[in-house]
Amino acid sequence: MIKKFLIPMGLFLIISPIFFLLYIYFPSNDTGNRNKKEISIEEGMEATKGDLKCKDCNLIMISLSNVSAKHMSLYGYERLTTPNFDKWAENAIVFNNAFTQSSWTLPVATSLFTSLYPFTHKIMNRFNENILDADIKTLPEILRDSGYRTAAFVGGLDYSYKFGHMRGFEYVDEAMDYNSAIEFAGFSYSLKKASDWLSQNHGGKFFLFLHGYDCHCPFNPPEKFRGRFSHAEGKNITVDNKECLRGYENSKNGNYEAYYYRGGQKKVVLTKDDIDYLEDLYDEEILSLDELIGNFLKSLNKSVLDKTIIIIFSDHGEMFAKHGRFGRAGAVRGTMYNDVLRVPLIIRLPGQKGKRIKGLAQLIDVMPTVLRNLDIPVPSDAQGKDLVGLITDDRPAHSYGFAGSRFGWFQRPASRKIYKYRSENEAVMTDEWKLIHEKRFTNEGKFLDDTYEFYNFNDDPDEMKNIFDKDAPKAKELKAVLEKWVMECYNFKVKSGSKVIPSEVAEEAKKRGYW
Repeated sequence: MIKKFLIPMGLFLIISPIFFLLYIYFPSNDTGNRNKKEISIEEGMEATKGDLKCKDCNLIMISLSNVSAKHMSLYGYERLTTPNFDKWAENAIVFNNAFTQSSWTLPVATSLFTSLYPFTHKIMNRFNENILDADIKTLPEILRDSGYRTAAFVGGLDYSYKFGHMRGFEYVDEAMDYNSAIEFAGFSYSLKKASDWLSQNHGGKFFLFLHGYDCHCPFNPPEKFRGRFSHAEGKNITVDNKECLRGYENSKNGNYEAYYYRGGQKKVVLTKDDIDYLEDLYDEEILSLDELIGNFLKSLNKSVLDKTIIIIFSDHGEMFAKHGRFGRAGAVRGTMYNDVLRVPLIIRLPGQKGKRIKGLAQLIDVMPTVLRNLDIPVPSDAQGKDLVGLITDDRPAHSYGFAGSRFGWFQRPASRKIYKYRSENEAVMTDEWKLIHEKRFTNEGKFLDDTYEFYNFNDDPDEMKNIFDKDAPKAKELKAVLEKWVMECYNFKVKSGSKVIPSEVAEEAKKRGYW
């Protein structure tokens, strides 16, 4: 159990009647009191009338790593990048507005398995303060303790067991796949291993987690898919697509100054054709991934499917040139734009018809939603919300969505060109508005400055025109909401530990363009 700050007694006596009234009208997310009438899952209704309980069902979760919803035909993309997902999702619940909690994997993965925001669980650094507090229960731990066999087949690195967020998995395969362009395990490796595990463990309840780096940079799709969208003939393409690229800025001649991030920081100049070409290759990687996952889903035995909840999502998306950024951060700061934060979230429940959900959902909602469906108590400290009410009767789970994390919070050479500053980025959004706040710090952690960005999705869905005015009523409202959220997150008494990452692992990851 996470320990929070205590409220002084005098203040408690003043506000307790208010909380009592709020308690009556807005039920808690804590399942400790099973008598409370909450959403339909607690009402014992028939499945056809909205009860999504699936007690003792199995669970399969698949992380696509860095696939942006924006690039999936399932979400309206003009290219047919996800034909298998499109078909499979006809019988699934598709969340049109699902958002991740950060723009890079480690804090997202920790939020996924704890239902805590990054500023709450504090795991936002690979090199120190990088071990999850032992008092925080993870989803794998809860399911293991509830009689589930638990296994994960992942590409390692930010899904490594060493960070503590994967506690509870009885078997973890963190594989390196040297047939992969990026030499981290892709789904061509993990799906085969997972299928073998399933064939030996389908007799009882199980939780199977899958993850691969197939769509991670460098963008080098399998030969079978090359040329589906990418065409280099007659174009001014100079980029080496076998290299990972990181943050860049516009140069005066209209091209882009970027840096290769493999074994050092090599400055390069990209043309507009280069950017388009890399985006084409990324789409081809998504098409390849769609086929791999599609074949795996088709291979599942019907007897398994009839008792299995399947969840497909992505940790974050990808950036191609917007606001002078490539990847998921820029030469100055991290990324809080919807290209990165809006992710696929698809849940297939046994016996439930397919449905599109417009309401706001977040990845931290996955854990409480799963546990409610499995009829397992949700930890009282979970910050995510159960999405069953949103699914069954469009009852909103959130008024606001939040994301935030630290970037570059470690010592590095003064000569470093990208990720030069430490930064903290925070964002709050509604269905119409988004406010982004960035704070920059020196390499020693001294505060430098901060900036705000404010976007209206109705007028500016691509978040290109910053209309921040500190005196505008809506901006002031969201600024107050964001400040309160950050304070509440930091008020959770969580203590992260530190573990030194083996130097050979860190160096290999840097060479491959990941860290």
